Amino acid sequence: MEHWQLAYLGMRQIPDELNEFELATFFTFSRKERGLIDARRTDLYRLGVGLHIGFVRMTGRTLDAYKQIPKALWSHLSEQLGVDPPGLGTLRSLYGRRTDTLVDHQMLAYQVLGFRPMTEHQRRYVLRWLKEHLSGRPERGQLLHELKRWPYEHRILIAHDRLLKRLIVQGRPGRRSRADRYAGTRLWRIDAG
Repeated sequence: MEHWQLAYLGMRQIPDELNEFELATFFTFSRKERGLIDARRTDLYRLGVGLHIGFVRMTGRTLDAYKQIPKALWSHLSEQLGVDPPGLGTLRSLYGRRTDTLVDHQMLAYQVLGFRPMTEHQRRYVLRWLKEHLSGRPERGQLLHELKRWPYEHRILIAHDRLLKRLIVQGRPGRRSRADRYAGTRLWRIDAG
């Protein structure tokens, strides 16, 4: 992974402006990706799948924010896919109440790129890594960025910042799990009783 890509990892929404380099890097598609996109029934859904593929490639996570999509991105996608640019501005106008279609497009996007959700085994590995990484290190500023880099490099969808911060808290050396604290409290009550 190139160092310049780190700035995009874990973003929740598409930046207001994308330059030509960003459009070409993230929103230009391989043959395999085009085959998946072209298999959609309507031009709007082709644009939707293309948008999701580019977003996962750029950020390592799925696009679920209903913010405005830049016109330059719609134009670029339309040109790439050979369809007319939409008169849409947001994902909400594309999907409306069809959340199943939105979820389907998100899954198609991350699967074609080889991404998958984090498993429990991988989460435990990340916790062990954090415990080792945090021992003797008072500075935790860059840790969130490193926690986004590892999943992206291993083709695991990046979780929301809230969950990543919770993992950092759980990974602090000397921190016991809730089950350990509960068991310790119960034993203390039994011994004291």
